Amino acid sequence: MTKVELRKEQKEKYKEMDTEDIIKEVQMRNPNVMKQDIINASIWIKKQSKGS
Repeated sequence: MTKVELRKEQKEKYKEMDTEDIIKEVQMRNPNVMKQDIINASIWIKKQSKGS
């Protein structure tokens, strides 16, 4: 599986998840990521999914 395919799969998964759950999962994998960055990313992913 390529990185792009993996990212697509993660995006699909995150669309269904609650923002708090996304924050927990990302921080578990990478504790250096700032909470606000994760929130911004999850908002962006949710907007993308609505636009398609």
